[in-house]
Amino acid sequence: KKIRQADWQDQIRNILPIKINSFLVHNATISYRDVESKPRIDLTINDIDFSATNLTNREALKDSMFAKASLRGKIFDG
Repeated sequence: KKIRQADWQDQIRNILPIKINSFLVHNATISYRDVESKPRIDLTINDIDFSATNLTNREALKDSMFAKASLRGKIFDG
C-alpha cells in the first residue's frame, strides 16, 4: 500500500485546536551574542518574568492533562 501524504488542510486540522489560557511575559530582556566565539559570548537575561499555564494543541488533553511553567530572571546581574 502506498501511504497518502496529508494535504495542507489535514495538517491544519492536526495542529488545531490550540488552547492557551494565560501566557505572560513581564519585564523581559534576553540576549545571546557569539561574535564568532573564541570564548567571546555575551549572555544577558535580566528581569524576565515568564509564566504559562494550560497550553495545549490537542482537545483530548484540555482537562485531563496540565501544563505549567515559570521563569524568573537576572543572571550575573543579581
